[in-house]
Amino acid sequence: MNDSTDPSGDPPPAPHGIDRLDQGRWVRLWHHGAERARGEPERTSGALTVQGDHFDLMFETPAGLVTWAVDRVPDDRPQRAWLLPLHRAAYLDFEGEVSGGRGFVRRDASGIYRLIERSFDASRRRIELDLIAERWRFECDATGTWTVVRFEDLPAVGG
Repeated sequence: MNDSTDPSGDPPPAPHGIDRLDQGRWVRLWHHGAERARGEPERTSGALTVQGDHFDLMFETPAGLVTWAVDRVPDDRPQRAWLLPLHRAAYLDFEGEVSGGRGFVRRDASGIYRLIERSFDASRRRIELDLIAERWRFECDATGTWTVVRFEDLPAVGG
């Protein structure tokens, strides 16, 4: 998935939107059949495409959906996360075939998130999000490599 414009068709103000994370809806999509190669950003556009079955972790912001691709559902073992360009908000409710032969998506989980912490410095960027039942930490090191880990399970509401 590489839809990087909002529903109005206007380009987003920033390619990833991580500085706009605050609170809103989120969705985890199982993306099956993506055929493009995983790798480093293309030198010309900065776009990153992902190959093979993976999960897209998408978080609503005013600019669009901040999106990371991961190989498995985040758990207590850190894993690589690929920060993708902003996606359209329509993906919050979308399931089905993705245009351009980019496979199919199925909603695996969704809910409301809120930002717990955002800290950026010269050597590291860190974002912590509360997803009601659990918390995820995204970190980016000085090389630009992102990871994600579930760092705390919270008691279920009402239970």
